[in-house]
Amino acid sequence: MTDRRLWPHPQPVIVDDRHQIRATQRYLHRLGMLHRTNTPCRRLLIRPTPGGGDEVTLVLDVLAALGKNPEGLRRDKIGGTGWELARAWLTATDITDLLIDRANTLPTDRIADPIASADELGMWLWLIWSGDEHLSPTMKLIVDAGHPDHVIRPQDLFDVLPLPPPAQPDHREPWPALPAADFTTFHAACRRHLSPRAFARADELYRAAIGRVHTWMAERDPRLYDWLALPSPPLSDISTDLIGWLRDTHLGPTAEAGRSAHRVTRHPGRAVPARHPAALDPGHPRPCPRRPAARRPHPGPGPRPDHAGPHRSRSGHRAVPTSETCRP
Repeated sequence: MTDRRLWPHPQPVIVDDRHQIRATQRYLHRLGMLHRTNTPCRRLLIRPTPGGGDEVTLVLDVLAALGKNPEGLRRDKIGGTGWELARAWLTATDITDLLIDRANTLPTDRIADPIASADELGMWLWLIWSGDEHLSPTMKLIVDAGHPDHVIRPQDLFDVLPLPPPAQPDHREPWPALPAADFTTFHAACRRHLSPRAFARADELYRAAIGRVHTWMAERDPRLYDWLALPSPPLSDISTDLIGWLRDTHLGPTAEAGRSAHRVTRHPGRAVPARHPAALDPGHPRPCPRRPAARRPHPGPGPRPDHAGPHRSRSGHRAVPTSETCRP
């Protein structure tokens, strides 16, 4: 019987691969290819560490199959909570089938742990038996757990556990070196530095990401999404929702207050752009504009006279530099 739809519920199944036929290798190779290409698949392949017959090592093998770092987990000394941790991670996935390669290399009491965990999670457990070790002790474990002792051939794996085709990348050619720019300037940097063909690929990915962000924002806060869609969004409409500001250090520092139009901060009762610091704080010193300096002809070798000291205006008074401030 190879149609598992006829079986009443998820249960442990032994795959008799004692002759190690090529069908098993092909199936496991395809399953591994799905994991390497990040193709959504509801089968998890567990490869036990050779010689690791203890409980912690098998748990680490399960967590490594889930993509967790086994060395970090080993340093955490998970001990007796290992299977509890593994079940928690498995519960958070959509995995329905656990496959243990070369399950014959595990001690019998170790096989009891994945049987109990799969039973608790309602998952299928496929024990690939690729050695001459006796099946009787393992079959007794399965029967004692309340399941029939099903054994299938490796040739039946493709029918019983069909696999999806591997995901194909959208672009087979490698990606160009993308500019290391922030999200707000990434698109413009790509247009400036990439070739037209490379920019078209980056632009397609960029616009797809923007579309997903807009969808997420529209579902999470439609009012904020509608506000951002306006040609010139009024800041007063979101004064109660504004929780931070864009600093000019993010947009490019400038010493001229008139160029800090994008810096925004909270103001009592309203949000205003920092076009002028006095608009935010009347006691804040405001920058004075630079007065025109007198230009004198350069007499000859040596430093320019107007570089030797402060600029002077036509009236002969010392001009106030931009970095200095004056009170209103």
